[in-house]
Amino acid sequence: MSETQLIKRWNEEQPQYRAWGSFVVSEMQRLISEQLQDNAVESFLRIPPKARLKETPSLVDKAFNRGKSYTDPYEQITDKVGVRFVVLLNEDVRQVEHLLLDHRAWTARKDKDYEQERSDKPLLFTYQSLHYIVFANEDIKVSENLVRAGTPCEVQIRTLLQHAHSELTHSRLYKPSVTATPEMMRASAKSMALIEAADDYFDKISARTREIDFPVDEAKEVLARFFTGTAGLEPKYQKSSSLILDALKNALGADLEDRLARILKSDPYIADIIKERGAENSLYRQPVVLLLYELAKTRPAYLKEYWPLNHADIRPIYADLGVSFDRCG
Repeated sequence: MSETQLIKRWNEEQPQYRAWGSFVVSEMQRLISEQLQDNAVESFLRIPPKARLKETPSLVDKAFNRGKSYTDPYEQITDKVGVRFVVLLNEDVRQVEHLLLDHRAWTARKDKDYEQERSDKPLLFTYQSLHYIVFANEDIKVSENLVRAGTPCEVQIRTLLQHAHSELTHSRLYKPSVTATPEMMRASAKSMALIEAADDYFDKISARTREIDFPVDEAKEVLARFFTGTAGLEPKYQKSSSLILDALKNALGADLEDRLARILKSDPYIADIIKERGAENSLYRQPVVLLLYELAKTRPAYLKEYWPLNHADIRPIYADLGVSFDRCG
């Protein structure tokens, strides 16, 4: 294939590759959103992902001028379109990787694994990122564009610190016009060592945070199960739920499931109230409302004292139970 033929084919197929990259982005965002449940995908992905097409001069240069032993450069170059997912923690990288590997629309082939490189070369501190190539499993139509089976898309998954290092080194050290000195390369390696250490410390902080948050996470599961079973509604958690559960975490306890069962048995009308008010009030569309009813009945003074939002939000709950809000506490 000549340069002219490669450029002609690339110009014709760019819409297909752009559509495939956009499909990979949208599907991964959907899967991440489902996995996170109450956490916004926008905060998990630290940089908004988007499909990036390889520029024509770069494609031509890679195909013909970099000493690559391609027999069919157009087909063998697999990063004609690429997407990048930037997250905060190493554990988040693995979470995205798991979702990527589990999708039925494509087959993923690992191109680069920074954790394996650490194992193979423990004394080397250099650019790190997790790279996959995903190939469409079958012909698929995306935004009026037909994506042919086997179409590749490069996927990079990295932490925010790894991304910062990559952006600096690739724009400064690996430009054709720059000849990196030993001092520059050593400084880059030292910065990568610091980044690796920081990523490891972040993971430890995250693990410890999960240990502390375990009672809250466990309570969410219990509340969601009762919410579906009694009100027949799909559990929805908003940021206010996390705020409320954090403020009331000392009232959760291992007996929460028994306490909820008791109040829903003694006051079954609570489910009907939740269904009715849920149409207009978001508080009643969240499983945490069941905890509020339980506390308003059994520990009304505690709920009043530690309620983190406007008291007007919970006054109706006290009234439903026949408990005087003003007299408690």
